[in-house]
Amino acid sequence: MTGNIAHPQIDRLRPIKVYVVRVFDALVSDISQIGMALESNQSLSVGKQYLFHLKCNERHFMIMANVVRWSLSELRPDSSGSQTPMYSGGVEFVLERSKAEINLLDLLRENTPGEKRSGGPRIEPLYKITVNVGELLNASVLSLTEQTITLRSSVLLDPDEEWALILEDGENSVELLCRVVQVSKKDEDVGYTCKLELMKLKPQSRHAYNEWFLPLATAD
Repeated sequence: MTGNIAHPQIDRLRPIKVYVVRVFDALVSDISQIGMALESNQSLSVGKQYLFHLKCNERHFMIMANVVRWSLSELRPDSSGSQTPMYSGGVEFVLERSKAEINLLDLLRENTPGEKRSGGPRIEPLYKITVNVGELLNASVLSLTEQTITLRSSVLLDPDEEWALILEDGENSVELLCRVVQVSKKDEDVGYTCKLELMKLKPQSRHAYNEWFLPLATAD
């Protein structure tokens, strides 16, 4: 559906960044207060900043990091006989928020490294941490309601897909599952205006969204 989308204003004193979540199948081979080493069959761009969503047992939090090295480490044969590229590299944390630093220190205190087979391949990740990656979307948030988010984006968000987005305001962040319900025609100067509907959210995500982000929206 296309058409004009009306929207209220967002508090510009706390601009909201929008990230598209990318499922990132990776092993965390080492982690410290400075950064972490990763192994994955997916590639990251050296010099680029990503928002990493770390999950370990019941703890999960998001932290910014810059990719400082990333390279092809080996080609592994798969069940079809093809060669699957495996990459390894390191990222350096950007600890802009004390909350992220506290969460990281708590994780390091509580987490016990896994075992490694002597002289052989790794049995399990040295650290049992699941990693998802958020890539910054060139978009601005125009409005927020309890059920919808309106964005102005330089790229078209496909209405036929569900989108996992992370909203981040410099202090807080929340991951949301959305679907596109309305898209304006592209304006060469400002791109697309997309209205997304929030889908079923976990209670903690709904609470975080209502408490941290809705207050940033003000009426016209």
